[in-house]
Amino acid sequence: MSVKGIIIKIVLGLLAVAILAGSIYQLLKPADDGGSDAIIVYSADSEAVEKVSVKGEEEFTLIKKGDEWVMEGVEGVKVDKTFADTLVKSLCNIQSPMKAEGGMSLADYGLEDAAVTATLDFGSKTKTISIGNESGEYRYLKMEGDWDVYIVSQPDLYMVFLEKIKYLDNTVLQMYADKVKTLEYKDIVLEKTEDGWLEKAPYNASADADRVKSILDEMSDISALEIVPRDEAELEDATAVTVTLNDGEKLAFEVSGSFLSYENTDYMYRVAENETAFLNITGFDLVGKYVAPIAINEVSSISFVSNEGIIEFKLEAPDSEAPVFYKNDTEVSNEAFRGFYQTLMGLMFTKEGSVEGMVEYSITFTKTDNSTYAVQFLPISESEYAVDINGTKGFVVNKKSVTDIFEAAKNLK
Repeated sequence: MSVKGIIIKIVLGLLAVAILAGSIYQLLKPADDGGSDAIIVYSADSEAVEKVSVKGEEEFTLIKKGDEWVMEGVEGVKVDKTFADTLVKSLCNIQSPMKAEGGMSLADYGLEDAAVTATLDFGSKTKTISIGNESGEYRYLKMEGDWDVYIVSQPDLYMVFLEKIKYLDNTVLQMYADKVKTLEYKDIVLEKTEDGWLEKAPYNASADADRVKSILDEMSDISALEIVPRDEAELEDATAVTVTLNDGEKLAFEVSGSFLSYENTDYMYRVAENETAFLNITGFDLVGKYVAPIAINEVSSISFVSNEGIIEFKLEAPDSEAPVFYKNDTEVSNEAFRGFYQTLMGLMFTKEGSVEGMVEYSITFTKTDNSTYAVQFLPISESEYAVDINGTKGFVVNKKSVTDIFEAAKNLK
């Protein structure tokens, strides 16, 4: 996800929280009838409620355990106490500006088969509230045991229409991308080093830092669309994912289809498809595609070997402000060599593949620390070379790209 996308996501999230907070405030603030006499439809001590059940498009029951609440059937997932308390308080303090017009049936009000029914359980007694059709900014409401029908402001009934999952902590994964040390999934192992991201498996090679960052940004804030008991979800070909943070903490979970689960838990989280799309990214997608990503100031010499002979480049004081470049002991212009080197650094892998056979071209970099970086090119098809880098195989490059570089080396003045 881009920085812009992350900012938009944060802003939209804060906006949604602000709207919800505003609705909660409206429900909890002291009643203000504007000078008119409001009808007290129902009033009860919210602290005495032991259980509240809501049945509408979704059905759930919240049970009070001491000062906290649990949701029946998903007892292992934390319930948002503020939301639960607000739901109960709103149902224990129902006011109406007026009764509904008479002469209509319950079906006309949408109360014969109510849109939502909420039942308060006080232990020794229960009270059921039925909520029907909309009427402008109001809804029709009827209390159990009361023949009258009332109109009640929709904001006052906001909490009974709130999605079930809003009452649960639906946070699946939350972390700072820059605090991640390693990421492992399928056959891929990525590790952050002092020099950047390394793809330790399936290739021991530099990883595309931007691609890795985009994955971690997407993973940094995952929320569930639904939370279900583990035995209700079909688990097939689950993929293990492990995130290790800089402090050593491990976040290990499994992904199966659109479901994500942690070890030793009884529940699974259904998440949006894009939240786990990174599982389709392969090791080749993540590996750095440049054949020789070596800064010019780290090189002391480069040797080009082909059936036409050897071309030797030497770099004198490469990390200074005035380096000097030689081709077979003859000085070449700074501008010409830098242009050639930029072309050389642009050589990229095109796909996976390897072959055993005769080496046709090779380039060996000797670094200023005396280490070497040897690249060999072996024909794998009429248009491609397989590449061997310090003994590591597995990649293919375009043959013309290689021959063009050798031709440029030969013609460099």
